Amino acid sequence: MNGRISRTLRAVGVGTVVLAGLAASDTARAQIVIARSSVNVGGGEDGPEAPVTRRGVQRYGEILGLDKDQQDAIAQLFEGYLAAYKANATGMEKAFQAANEKVQESGDFKSMGAEMRKIGKEWMGKMSALDDGFMGDVKSLLTDEQLERWPVLERFRRREQGLRGGVVAGSGLDVLETVRALESGLETSPGVKDSLAAYEAEIDGILRENESLGRRLLDSDTLDFDPTNLEASLKKMEEQMKKVKDHSRAVRDVNRKHARLVSSTLPENVRPRFDEEVRKRWFPSVYRTSGVDRALDAAEGLSDLTPDQKQQLKAVRQGYAQNRGPLDKSWAEAIERSDERDDSPFQISFGEDPTKKPDPLREARKARRELDEQTKQRVLAVLTPDQKGRMPEDKSNEGEGEFGENIRVNFRRSGG
Repeated sequence: MNGRISRTLRAVGVGTVVLAGLAASDTARAQIVIARSSVNVGGGEDGPEAPVTRRGVQRYGEILGLDKDQQDAIAQLFEGYLAAYKANATGMEKAFQAANEKVQESGDFKSMGAEMRKIGKEWMGKMSALDDGFMGDVKSLLTDEQLERWPVLERFRRREQGLRGGVVAGSGLDVLETVRALESGLETSPGVKDSLAAYEAEIDGILRENESLGRRLLDSDTLDFDPTNLEASLKKMEEQMKKVKDHSRAVRDVNRKHARLVSSTLPENVRPRFDEEVRKRWFPSVYRTSGVDRALDAAEGLSDLTPDQKQQLKAVRQGYAQNRGPLDKSWAEAIERSDERDDSPFQISFGEDPTKKPDPLREARKARRELDEQTKQRVLAVLTPDQKGRMPEDKSNEGEGEFGENIRVNFRRSGG
């Protein structure tokens, strides 16, 4: 399911449950915990899940073989597209807020699901028109020879957008782009090229199916939430969310199969780098550059370090790598086990906090975070007060979209 549809579904679904939380009475207090997926399907530098990204536009040029004048023209078109996208996204958020206020005033909580779905569909319509307009403008700039490459671009766009919407580890991997990231040029060699063509064809079929599922969900009443019948409403949503997870598993399985096939076609001196890149992209939240890595890079880059400080920082880095390895492995394994379960994404309790129950995934993530915090303190302990003042602000917990976390909604339900 493409990124635009998945974002709309999350906004509508989560927003509906949050609005349900406004249905407060003086009776029993309930708590819903909405479990997030194990992978990050959030946006990038251009905002939350913009269907067309700056990085994507650069790939358009490579795929189509654009000259400099064409690239400059498309860059200008993109800036206009991005401004319109952000305006539309802001409009959707304001519409949800207005729906929130309307429900609070009227008390008509039963109709809020349909209202949220209506807002989501309107936003989808605007975004589809914006996307179609941008791509139409791009197409108008192409030569006949470049137009022959258009189907290749369309498949890339389906991967670029569709692989953002996965909810299990591995469903966000693009095997073709992973090979390209090695900068080895092997994607054009006969054996590898054939393997990648097979992957491109199979994953494209799956992504088309996923996009159809997302549109059917938005067209159905699945996300219409009745807070007077909490269990039934959540059950209906759970059934549809299982379909979404099953589709993500299908994408993951295709990625796993073809990653292994492609790996087997690579030269022995390249294969380990590819396998390592697959592992990092399979579990991005686990293996991405951490706040500790950035802190160590910044500290080691200080111009006035003494030899002793350099040795101490080197030891901190070595110790961190040694301790992080087993924790990352445990975290990745916990993610995979979680992805195989069909647990309800909603945990409901009246009184007891459901997040207090044992959860191997939460514990594995907590263990890595504790190591990170301890190591950051070790880095700072090596530095003088003046050097600490020149360290960049720690933003390791900002904007990372750490999925696997929970959204917690508290409310009171009438009738006890």
